Amino acid sequence: MSDKKVTIVGAGPAGLTAAVILKREGYEPIVYEAEKTYGGDPSWHPSVHGTPVNLDLLEDYTGIDFSPVFHEVDVKKNYKYYYNLDEVQRPGFDFDKDFIFNVERGPRECSLDGFLYKMACDMGIPVVFDSRWTKEDFENAGPNTIIATGLDGRSYQERDVKSTPFFGYWTSQKCDPDLVSAATYEGDFTNEYAYACTANGLWYCLLFAKGDVSRENLEKFGELMYKIDGRKVIPEDWARFTGSTVRNPVFRDGNLTFTGTAAGMIEPARGYGIVGALLSGRIAAWSITDPEKAQREYDRFMDPLKKHVAMKIRELKAGEKYVSASFMDHDDLWFDMPTIKSGVRDRDIQDKQE
Repeated sequence: MSDKKVTIVGAGPAGLTAAVILKREGYEPIVYEAEKTYGGDPSWHPSVHGTPVNLDLLEDYTGIDFSPVFHEVDVKKNYKYYYNLDEVQRPGFDFDKDFIFNVERGPRECSLDGFLYKMACDMGIPVVFDSRWTKEDFENAGPNTIIATGLDGRSYQERDVKSTPFFGYWTSQKCDPDLVSAATYEGDFTNEYAYACTANGLWYCLLFAKGDVSRENLEKFGELMYKIDGRKVIPEDWARFTGSTVRNPVFRDGNLTFTGTAAGMIEPARGYGIVGALLSGRIAAWSITDPEKAQREYDRFMDPLKKHVAMKIRELKAGEKYVSASFMDHDDLWFDMPTIKSGVRDRDIQDKQE
């Protein structure tokens, strides 16, 4: 086997980012995807998600200009946070400094997936669809194999890897194609949170919960949505989704290099997966071209995330109210990672730990 050949399992943002970078650097990546087309799990895409990102720094880090598919939210006008019906200031959010971009995931050409897939095709990168890897495939994988299987619980089972399942409900509607907005919702309808984002004429809402969500709570949340912005959402409009995250993430295991969610790599300041996938795709490419640098970057990426998880656990034990996944953004939880913010504030966490 040529040392220039690279096998990538998963055609999501992390896998395709790694493929594009490696192709540019003279390698021959081939991508295998379990679904029948690009765009992730069709049971909850197309979708729209928000994330903080500095696009110039993201391009510097990855070598890819993602600006065509990221849409900036005017946070002073088009970002809202609600606790039940009350619009309140989101803890840790500064409207004069913070920023949000919305990006679509899924099988449409205007999505992040469509953008990367077209780029891969234009570069001549083979993407083999409807090709799910089995336990034997993982065990027999050769050198230069990158695993970018995202939230797919079956891939963890095939590798006998412990994972944590999560689930919730999603719904979507058409909206003004020029509207770019975001909202976060917490309240007595869930023990987690919900968010809604718009882009490319699609309004998408995701409702998380620890445990299931009752029909009564789906109705309650729908009533809130109607009172807040007149949008009608009934229980029958919701589709249930499931996913899994790796419980004890590692970067390498034998011939396998992990990236994206498979490596536990979410964006460390607020817990968003989109930017984490793109950054980790860059790191996965380094695992082929410069393994020592890749390990250093992975460790740098994961260290602040681990610190935040530890802080979140302490706050939960102390009875803090705002500790769900939507509130990873305390003022002192920004890190020296590409695309986040300027200024290193990791020392503030160390102060709290001491």
